[in-house]
Amino acid sequence: MARRPGSMHSVVAGVCGVVGVILLLLGSALSLGSRAVFNADFFADRVAASLGDPRTASYVADKLTDAVVGANEDLILVRPLIKTAAQAAVSSEPFQAVARATAKRSHQLLATRGGQDILLSVSDFGVILKTALAGRPELAAMIPEDAVAVVGGLPKGVLLDVSHDVLRDGKRIGGRPHAIFVLGAALLLVGVVAARETERALLRAGVAVTSVAAVTLVIFELGDGVIARLPQDPALGQALAGVWSTFVGGFHVRILVLGGIGILMMAAATAFLEMMQLAAIERKVRRALLEPCLLYT
Repeated sequence: MARRPGSMHSVVAGVCGVVGVILLLLGSALSLGSRAVFNADFFADRVAASLGDPRTASYVADKLTDAVVGANEDLILVRPLIKTAAQAAVSSEPFQAVARATAKRSHQLLATRGGQDILLSVSDFGVILKTALAGRPELAAMIPEDAVAVVGGLPKGVLLDVSHDVLRDGKRIGGRPHAIFVLGAALLLVGVVAARETERALLRAGVAVTSVAAVTLVIFELGDGVIARLPQDPALGQALAGVWSTFVGGFHVRILVLGGIGILMMAAATAFLEMMQLAAIERKVRRALLEPCLLYT
């Protein structure tokens, strides 16, 4: 039995719509991830900006304080004062510049070298900490300028090898995430055009686009809570949650724009459907008014 043309149109529209939504979600995720992870400059900028988050700043300040006290044990009794000054120093632009250079260097090492430990260590912060303690010159004089703080790192092992391979091969992705996103949008459009009821298909497409934006925003909002529970060290978990919030914060506008497009699509489809319903009601009213007149003519 031959398939009816209308049925074939429905199948094509449905397949294009489903595949289009999947590609939109995949392209959106890959586009955000490729820029945040594979771009060394963007990665370093986000790491530096994350020091403005109190959770990350507190963790880094703890590491700086440990390094300073470890280099000069006479400071152990004034550790709380050192920690307060360190937290203020961490949020300063000079320290963020040091952190930016350190993060970029570590990113490049991870992408080019495998099979060896990668440490995220910060040096040259002694002068910055001295400036933060300018009001306490007796303490500032005791701060060693050559202290080095190990904030984090990846030890030699499976995780390091996987991270190295991902960053090394990530450059090959290039503009593919954007192409996937555009292909998804194109398939969604084909699904709308191929549908027998274009207005209803447009409404479904609008719901799908808005849903993709909503799911992405939910992942953004809940991601920090999930990441905070991954490490065994609660302080490190909170620091990573702060880094996550900073990384995804720059993408909120894009996702909101995507959601806005979906809402506009739904509004347009709803307007068309309402116009069709009004037209149908108008025809019924005319028929009801004209039929009695026709009977008496």
